Amino acid sequence: MEDRTFQELLRPFQDKFGPGWLNDDIDQWGFVHDLRRALHDLDGTYSVRVDEESGQIVCRVEPAARFHTLSQLDAYFYQLWGRVAEQLSIVQRITENANVHYLFLTGSDTHGHSGAITFFGDGVCHLSTAYVAAREPASVLREARDQNSDQREV
Repeated sequence: MEDRTFQELLRPFQDKFGPGWLNDDIDQWGFVHDLRRALHDLDGTYSVRVDEESGQIVCRVEPAARFHTLSQLDAYFYQLWGRVAEQLSIVQRITENANVHYLFLTGSDTHGHSGAITFFGDGVCHLSTAYVAAREPASVLREARDQNSDQREV
């Protein structure tokens, strides 16, 4: 998962700390180990790896719980994130195609990690579509309302 805005946020850190600061292979695998340990304590299934091409961490989580709101999923994510985030932490949530992605940057002045933790499955797939529907332009919502009221008058 790549987001242009998030990639632009990474650039100043790479410029300040140098090209080796972000996604060092040894540091990345250490972070993967910490993330796996934190995920082990949560209910659900998961996979965590370092993408060979980008060097970013790719984590997919299928939680056992069903979440009724994005706020509930955020709380679940931050319960996990609080155990692995380092001195610096930037997170961006993106809902897309029945998945909820949390893009992240975390690290210190000596090293950094970036990647995405993606939640998927029956417990979260409805959240993405509900979020997108809630962000529809008012004109689309008014049109749908008007169509429904026309059908009731018949």
